[in-house]
Amino acid sequence: MKVYILVTSGRTGNQIFQMLGTISFLEKKSLVLIWGSDPEIEDIFSLPSHCICIHTNTFLWKAWYLLRKIPCAITVYTLLSKTFFFRFCEDKKVGVVKCVTKPLIRFPVVNLIYRSYFQSERFFDSSKIPFNISLRHSFISLDYSKQLVELASSKCSIHVRRSDYSLWPSKESRAILPMSFYVDSFLRIHQLFNCRHFFIFSDDFDYASDLVFVLKKFVPESSSVYFSVPDLSPVATLSFLFNSDYLVLSSSFSWSAYVMSNFFDGKVRHALAPLYWSGHRMKKWYPPLSQSKTIDYLQVNSI
Repeated sequence: MKVYILVTSGRTGNQIFQMLGTISFLEKKSLVLIWGSDPEIEDIFSLPSHCICIHTNTFLWKAWYLLRKIPCAITVYTLLSKTFFFRFCEDKKVGVVKCVTKPLIRFPVVNLIYRSYFQSERFFDSSKIPFNISLRHSFISLDYSKQLVELASSKCSIHVRRSDYSLWPSKESRAILPMSFYVDSFLRIHQLFNCRHFFIFSDDFDYASDLVFVLKKFVPESSSVYFSVPDLSPVATLSFLFNSDYLVLSSSFSWSAYVMSNFFDGKVRHALAPLYWSGHRMKKWYPPLSQSKTIDYLQVNSI
């Protein structure tokens, strides 16, 4: 049996891309060690027995994380990595990590270490996913919108990402979006599909409250705008997005919900996102190859 290691980066949304992208490349009888994953991953997916998660809240991962910060341990870690494992570099054109050198002594168990974001739809061909991965029923049924909206009504979820996007990918080319983008997205969804219920999720409570106030100016009497409770868990939020009819995407987290909906027969019928994704200020796609053939992209008109 071949063993592969996925070293995760980022939070839940990024890790969903990384997990599905890595698994797309592997053989059916391979053992996959998902290193440093959020505990929420196994609340979302029902993984086969040969996919093992080492969560960030486990003693093993915490010990490794702390040791990495000790100067002498960093040297030992680097030497061991170059000696016993493949050394990797990231090909930014395709977003996949490739082996560039062979180690002096190959560790006999581990065949490959993956470390990449896999944020491109080319990694999500369902025919290339060999493992029997499914969504947990508890995740699908977690959607709390049924307490607010009648089942026959369509709903659109708008995910507003702020926090680290105010400085990423750089101070000059921040991924953070202006309020006008969300207003334009709202109007487009309403005009195209006559959607009646809009839900806003955000990591910035004050900004989202202002956005609710602005959007309500455009809401017909028969429609409503809701703002999610601040303490809603990431899994509950992702379930809500997954169960929405329409999505406005502005983060890896909401994008992963859209990918999962396509993958696992979810409800999402249409998705809007900023043109050039996180590179809308640079006027070029970032991350590279992040453009999707199934997402409706809007020009970001005001910065």
